[in-house]
Amino acid sequence: MIFRTTALIGAMGALVLAGCSKKDAATDSATPKSVSLGVVELSDGAPSRQDLGDGAVCVLTATKMDPSTFELIAVLEKAGKKIASTRVAPAMADKPLELSFGSVRIGLVPHMK
Repeated sequence: MIFRTTALIGAMGALVLAGCSKKDAATDSATPKSVSLGVVELSDGAPSRQDLGDGAVCVLTATKMDPSTFELIAVLEKAGKKIASTRVAPAMADKPLELSFGSVRIGLVPHMK
């Protein structure tokens, strides 16, 4: 009986310690991240890679629609792999724009060359 009680207490202690020592990856990825890129110079059809920190990169590709508007394709990459993408059309040149990839938000002012 004493052996069972001791074994039960030991097992519960091990579970508590194991649960406390692990970092929950789901909690880390759910933490919202907001990045302001400021003014971003874009050329028609040319991809522009913007470093977001923590190994994340946003690749922006603009295609002119008319003199003041363009289509913007944004791809979020991490460790060289595509994580998410979004499209804005029409986007206005020299006007603040916010892109959202779930918990990642990116603010920028796109300027066409």
